[in-house]
Amino acid sequence: MPLLPCHIRPAQRTDEPALIGLIRQLGYTLSQDELSSSLTGLIGHAEHSILIAESEGQLTGFVHGQISHRLTSPPFVEICALVVDENYRRKGVATQLVNRLGEVLPTGMRLRVRHNQQREEAARFYQKMGFRLVKTQHVLDRERPD
Repeated sequence: MPLLPCHIRPAQRTDEPALIGLIRQLGYTLSQDELSSSLTGLIGHAEHSILIAESEGQLTGFVHGQISHRLTSPPFVEICALVVDENYRRKGVATQLVNRLGEVLPTGMRLRVRHNQQREEAARFYQKMGFRLVKTQHVLDRERPD
């Protein structure tokens, strides 16, 4: 399949309406206010990078990468989100976003991603890009105790 040429650039506040639409395509229920608050804290943050893919005059996807510091391992770059508009999937947009993320974040750091086990297509995509399964885990969540 031919590669869809994309212009990749840093996210801007004016991208909010398109970003919320992409996020909702994956079934997340983030509100516009929640996205606005998050975007305000992340744009320009030295350890976060949100890149936008544009093609044919449309915002076609985004990737959010973060430098993750852990006491038990060297720092790495984690892909926190990667979404491509459903009308532009399987056209190379995600590949271009991941490759560009690897170029803009510090050299020498491993790139890591976690994905929902139900997203089998995501697993195939990342493995095709050279990611390898290193562990499986459960994610637990709870409200902050008072």
